[in-house]
Amino acid sequence: MTKKCFALFIGINGYTKCNPLSGCINDVLAMSDYFEAFCNKNELEPHFTYLLEPSGKNEASKLQNLDVKYTPPTRANIIAATRAMFKQADPQRGDHCLFYYSGHGSSMRAPAEFSNYESSGRLQTLVCIDSRDPGNRDLIDKELGYLFAEGLHDKAFDPDHEERPGVHFLSIMDCCHSGNNTRGKQREAFPRMVAGTNQLQSAAELEGFDPKGNVFYAPLVNGKVDRYNGLHHARYIGFSASRDHESAHEMEFAGSIDGTANELARHGVFTWSLLRALYRSGGSLSYAEIMRRVEAEVRNQISRQMPLLWTQGGSRDDELGFFRAKRLDVAEGNFQISFKEGVWSINAGELHGIMTPATADQKNQFITTDGSKRIIDVKQVETSRSILDASQFTEADRDKLLNASIHQLAFTPYFVGFDAAMSADQRELLKGVFNKLFKDKAAFVAISKNKGQTPHFLIKSVVDKKKRTFYILTKPDSNVPLFPPQVSPQNFVVDLNQVGKWHHTLAIANPAVEERFRKDIEVEIQVMEGQRMTEETASEFARIDWKTRLINPDQVTLRYVNKTPPKIKVKISNTSNFDKYWVGTLYLDSQFGIDPSFSPVTQIGANAESPFVQLMAHGLPIISNNLDTAYHKYGVTEITDYLLIFVAADPFDLQYFRQPGIPLGEPNRDAASFWDEEEQEEHLWFTIKIPIHIQRPLPPVRIGNKVGAEVTRTASNFLSSPLPLSFEAPKGFSASVQMTNRAQVERTVAVLQNMKSAQTTRELLPPPNLWDGTTTDANTFCYGIDGDPDSHLSVMEFSDVEGSLSAAAPLQLILNDPLHGKLNDQSPLDLDVPSSEHDCVIPFGYQALADGAGFYLPMGFTDEEGNIQIAQLPSESPVQVGINPEEGVRSVSGSLKLFFQKIVWSRLSGRHEYNTLALHPGIDAEPVLYRSKAARYGEAQSKIQAILQEAKKVLLLIHGITGDTLAMREAFFERSEMHQNFDAILTFDYENLHTDIEKTAQQLQKMLQDCGLAADKRLTVVAHSMGGLVSRWWIEKEQGANYVHKLIQLGTPNGGVEIASFRKKIATLLTLGINAVERFKPYLATLSFLTGGLGKRVFNTLNQLHLGSDFLQQLNSGSAPEVPYYLLAGDTSHIEALFAEDDPLWKKIWRCIKDRGLYILADELIFDEEPNDLAVRLESMKALPWGHQRVLEPLCDHLSYFSNDESLEMLKEVIAE
Repeated sequence: MTKKCFALFIGINGYTKCNPLSGCINDVLAMSDYFEAFCNKNELEPHFTYLLEPSGKNEASKLQNLDVKYTPPTRANIIAATRAMFKQADPQRGDHCLFYYSGHGSSMRAPAEFSNYESSGRLQTLVCIDSRDPGNRDLIDKELGYLFAEGLHDKAFDPDHEERPGVHFLSIMDCCHSGNNTRGKQREAFPRMVAGTNQLQSAAELEGFDPKGNVFYAPLVNGKVDRYNGLHHARYIGFSASRDHESAHEMEFAGSIDGTANELARHGVFTWSLLRALYRSGGSLSYAEIMRRVEAEVRNQISRQMPLLWTQGGSRDDELGFFRAKRLDVAEGNFQISFKEGVWSINAGELHGIMTPATADQKNQFITTDGSKRIIDVKQVETSRSILDASQFTEADRDKLLNASIHQLAFTPYFVGFDAAMSADQRELLKGVFNKLFKDKAAFVAISKNKGQTPHFLIKSVVDKKKRTFYILTKPDSNVPLFPPQVSPQNFVVDLNQVGKWHHTLAIANPAVEERFRKDIEVEIQVMEGQRMTEETASEFARIDWKTRLINPDQVTLRYVNKTPPKIKVKISNTSNFDKYWVGTLYLDSQFGIDPSFSPVTQIGANAESPFVQLMAHGLPIISNNLDTAYHKYGVTEITDYLLIFVAADPFDLQYFRQPGIPLGEPNRDAASFWDEEEQEEHLWFTIKIPIHIQRPLPPVRIGNKVGAEVTRTASNFLSSPLPLSFEAPKGFSASVQMTNRAQVERTVAVLQNMKSAQTTRELLPPPNLWDGTTTDANTFCYGIDGDPDSHLSVMEFSDVEGSLSAAAPLQLILNDPLHGKLNDQSPLDLDVPSSEHDCVIPFGYQALADGAGFYLPMGFTDEEGNIQIAQLPSESPVQVGINPEEGVRSVSGSLKLFFQKIVWSRLSGRHEYNTLALHPGIDAEPVLYRSKAARYGEAQSKIQAILQEAKKVLLLIHGITGDTLAMREAFFERSEMHQNFDAILTFDYENLHTDIEKTAQQLQKMLQDCGLAADKRLTVVAHSMGGLVSRWWIEKEQGANYVHKLIQLGTPNGGVEIASFRKKIATLLTLGINAVERFKPYLATLSFLTGGLGKRVFNTLNQLHLGSDFLQQLNSGSAPEVPYYLLAGDTSHIEALFAEDDPLWKKIWRCIKDRGLYILADELIFDEEPNDLAVRLESMKALPWGHQRVLEPLCDHLSYFSNDESLEMLKEVIAE
């Protein structure tokens, strides 16, 4: 009875209501190709179903040419196809099922029933093609869980029962459920994430939900899903592209999956990495080992994306072979050569790790095992075979049984690109140095001219105050350097190649052989922490066994205790009867050093020269694992080194791998001292890779002073370890402060969960969705060295607090950026780091409520000098997170926990480098963009001119200070049919913080004239917030009155704003945004910056908005134009009535802040006595010297004019008037 494989492939590129994607269809086709080959190899009958949404006609034609039959990936279709897949699967036959999704992920607020189960307060979702249509929503993770449990009920596989093998199910998700929602260029790494929705009001709406319990849900306990036993997952295995608080990205690759080296293809980074690992291993490894390889591959591409493997149903199936695969017959690493139909081939191809060379000088070669040891070149690589060079065979060979093993594999160097801001001279200089240094030496990186390929690394330049140029190397998705900046091009290029060699060495593996022979080698690692060791006692410690003993660990985690570095003893033994194993080791440190000296290459076995080998240092089998305190000044408290163990049947040499680490300073080095790579014959060999995580927490420090003392500063040089910041405490305030990171807190949370503690984790660890819609940076306090995921300082723990803080007397954190200090005594360095002045850090904390609920509040802001002002601390919560997790959860005393999030300005959505006038032909049509650099946009200019010449009614949308015109466009095209009232719709997006309002108005006038708009009063202008002032200046001071038929203002501060009051209101909106009120999330980044830019009003437009400014005096001193002005003025004085039913969280936050006065930037309430829309008072909106034609007052806030139903109805009414 032939087993069957039922696979459901879902790929969505053609989103219309959110950001479209480009790599999802490619992902599906590549994954489908792999599993088709897998089915053929493992004698499975394939039954594949495709739910696809291509982007455009070309992609649809491609699918048609490939004869791929598919249906739209609607929510209903995905549910139906999932049920159909499981229904057909037969447990007696031992069928396989696969669910693969490539598209956008999102999240939505969890209903009340899940408040105990989901600490984040969110449910993860898949964005279907119709999810954003009216009346529809996303497919929620709990609904998928139910569908899986329903489908696998009484069908799940059990490897211990051969008579009924059951259905083996694998789920693969290449999407993200939280993170950054930025609009990236098509050639850049682009996140698969869109903003969440609020559409789920009750758990009763969930597919399959039953409060009394069913196959998936346990009966509710006090109306809630139990945190630990509330869900009964089916037994299956899952791959996920990223962790909850990260983005899953897609980017362009040079055809590495299908062997087309010169053709660029866009893929999900996770899918591409997973397929590479599967092809290279032949699918013969366990799930756990596959994931280890995928993790390394993904981290080489995207520094802030960590894929996950999980098993459901209480099993440990991660050690099973991938998709219950048959093991490959690779006993001696031999493959069979055959001659058929005039072609010489070998039964080893992409499934066995043979990849098409990327350049002409790379080769794949096999060596015959018949004694002749002929080296045979590969001419072409196919899925399961390779075509060989026929000229290397004779007629007599046709009658022989020929076998061969791998001799050499093609190697692709890591591609390095240049940042767009680097000058041509800088690029040519580095290219020249590189070509000169590596003309006759091994180069592990390549500076490619292929502008389409996404680089593995990016070169950037920075300039100090002495006008010296320094070079830094980063990952393409990060601004954080991988090593300290270099002023010497020669030293930088040497360091660059060291990084390439380090990554290449780490990736060395022979997984097919490893799967067969790994059990022959035992690795024992003993761990000692907190024990001081002297020269006199070291010998004694070497002789005895240590308490912690690990056998064949997947990874090792070490921690400094009592300021003492941890130590390990490593013993490698041959547990087989094969006495020819040769073993050597490489230690790869976090500073890109490679050290082969801990053990010489040694033959081990019962009859060999030694039964085992130990790693040695200074004549003793003890390795001290240090974390340089210099890391602390970069905000890094955790690093990862790697122990790479080589095992082979023949002796080998590892010395050519040796390279020194790149110091955290700038020592003198000889650029010519680089080792050539030597070639090694490949026979029976494999590697064992063990990550060694080293943690060196920062000690607590006492800051501030006693009551009555003056302001004091606690600088980093007063501490036992350097810090990336100093503290300046106000009079009478003091506290013990310990800084830690998210990784440490996650370990504490894991201990609590293992204890099944009732402690809420929201007080300890902010949920990953908190800053959805913003571009964030994990390197919170400095522009320093890249570290492990979540290893940078981002949490501050206060205890033993005396005194208080306020807006008038805040605690200041003064950042000591390492790139603005000294790298060494001889080279003072003060760099002008690109975009660093455009970052801001928001401190926030958790405010618990009496009923067990709570929410997050901003506790301060980043001021105009770049320092962090903390005006209030949150309430105390149980558990200490800065110490050892086991000790912290049992601590009697709690602490006040402050969290920090860095927002990156340079990649803000809604920021505009150029003023843009756009024509929007229709709902799904691409806009025609005309920018101020007219010479480059002549074609667009002509198109807009042609439309405007025929249009009788024209609409112009102008945004305000908090964003762009996206919400306005959605209101006219998607939320209503108001677009039908006009023959043409224009939008004007502009730089709205630094450019004077009058200059923006003048630019608008010029661009409209350029595009041929006649001065015949057929233009209706709808302007939000500050956009209403831009419109007024244009109409009243320029020539706009000749064009405009009607101006409709929404929330415009015609009378100005008082900056201090405005800051409070901005902080209120920020509070609502980070607490999952969805309509505020798109504005989180701008709101974050506005809270800090108000102190000295560093933004030009804020200066102009200030009460009594020269701009407002000049604007309001003119006469009334012959243009009617209308006003929609939001009023939040009765907002509770509006939100009581549809948004209970909004209401709870509102009441709590209002009733308790929990405002964090001042000691008074955040609410004015005067009516306002949370940003501007009604009095200011109405302050038009000659009055408005009509004023309407919807119940809405400043950011909701274009999503609030009442506001939209009023807008329709005014437009029709």
